[in-house]
Amino acid sequence: NLQAVYEHADAWHHQLVWSAGAPNPESILLANGIGGYSECLLAKMLSTSRILKIRRDDVVPRMASAESEAARSLFGEARWKEMDVAGQVERLQSSNAAEAKISIPACYVAG
Repeated sequence: NLQAVYEHADAWHHQLVWSAGAPNPESILLANGIGGYSECLLAKMLSTSRILKIRRDDVVPRMASAESEAARSLFGEARWKEMDVAGQVERLQSSNAAEAKISIPACYVAG
């Protein structure tokens, strides 16, 4: 989960381990965005909670759909209820913070 290590990451990407010890001996090289990561950063990405953070700009255009039957059903599911996603969406409507985000349960499993 790139969001575990980069505040402005807007997605959770699947990345393939390409090699170890490259481009330097302490790095682990990942593909899908090729880059070297330290063992510490990789461990943080792999052990993160199953949560996806969604930026205000991605939520606001879809606010009207929060009242739909499908959304109400989703908001009623256990993990969505635990995280009070419906409440987060409501609070986002009254917030003017440009950098605001909501957190939703992710189906992805890190590791």
